[in-house]
Amino acid sequence: MDVKEKISSTVEKLDDKTIYYILGGILLVVFLLDYFVLMRPQLATLTKINPEIKKLSDDISRAKTDIQRLPQYKKQMAGLEAKIADENGKMELREEVPLILEHLSQIALKHDVKINQIMPNNIDSEIILENEDRVYYSMPIEIEARAGYHNFGKFIDAVEKGGIFLKVKTMMVASSGDKREHVIKLTLESIVYEEL
Repeated sequence: MDVKEKISSTVEKLDDKTIYYILGGILLVVFLLDYFVLMRPQLATLTKINPEIKKLSDDISRAKTDIQRLPQYKKQMAGLEAKIADENGKMELREEVPLILEHLSQIALKHDVKINQIMPNNIDSEIILENEDRVYYSMPIEIEARAGYHNFGKFIDAVEKGGIFLKVKTMMVASSGDKREHVIKLTLESIVYEEL
């Protein structure tokens, strides 16, 4: 008797219910083997890759948004370039600091601010930007003057709105013997450049 006959005689002796249980058991073993041998390593790889997929998806959506905003960015860049060109027109060469001092003197005269002393502070001058064409410096200008509050306020307004880039760095106002005028110590910051 060969193996086929033994199996078929054993199967014939079993009732239908037992055969279904055996087939169910075999299917369960096949599914478990499939899960533990084939599916589980693949699922582990997928769970490891999932955060990377999420990050790439976010990067792609951000890139699409940036691409849609590209015309807006170009418009902003053109506006900034125009502003820089305008501001460059307000900056003087480092050798032309006397022109800045003359400009300040004219504004002071116009607004009845009496300047006692005005001088650039070359010692505290520092490089703020350097590119292939120019080196930009922050040049402090120290002023000692006398003026009334209103005239001094008009002077500061005219200086900051004027044709040369100047901004107030430090300011001290003290009372003098005259009630109409005050002693003012002011440091303005000017941006000057040197051509390379």
